[in-house]
Amino acid sequence: MDEQGKTTEKKKYSVVDKRFDIDEIEPADAPPPPPPPPAAEQAQPGMETATDAGDAAQSEDDGQERDYRIEDAVRLALGTIREQALFALGLIIKKNRSPKQDMDKIARITKIFNELSDKFADVLASEGAAEPDQPEPTIQEVVIFIFNMLNGQVMMHLGLIPNPVTNLSVRDLSQAKLGIDFCAALLEAARSEVDPALAKQLEAVISEMRMAFVNLK
Repeated sequence: MDEQGKTTEKKKYSVVDKRFDIDEIEPADAPPPPPPPPAAEQAQPGMETATDAGDAAQSEDDGQERDYRIEDAVRLALGTIREQALFALGLIIKKNRSPKQDMDKIARITKIFNELSDKFADVLASEGAAEPDQPEPTIQEVVIFIFNMLNGQVMMHLGLIPNPVTNLSVRDLSQAKLGIDFCAALLEAARSEVDPALAKQLEAVISEMRMAFVNLK
């Protein structure tokens, strides 16, 4: 109570995340921030506290913060060489790309890449730069993977299944049409690489997606 016998109401404050609400105004009578610790308690230059050491070790273990190393440069170098091979193959999409493959350049670039990647495989593996050791997928397996992926995306953009992230159903017919058209073009381009029985199954999937699209227009 105050001197006049009246009950003084204590103001309550709630914690507000101001990173996403720039209009939130802090109360004028909010308590000031605590003063800095005494100079004797502050870490001296060149000295590392136990907490700092633990944080640094944790960051290093997580791989989030560390010095740029030669292994990183080697990985970047091999990636650049591989990109040149993709240019020669015509697999990097550019407006001015040549429709013809430069087989001589492909052979030379591939030779350089293979020699370097084999010679430094241990270094790359130790840094997690090497790709996992697994069998190369067939073209048919790649086609099946793409169909499975796009079929789910198309159904989601048709609003027939909810978005797995937001759990909301949102309809976007233009996106759905793009997925359907891509699946149809993919099957046509890779038909010779796919078993006839599987091709019929994929045609049925395309027909199902098209029918669902038409019913929603």
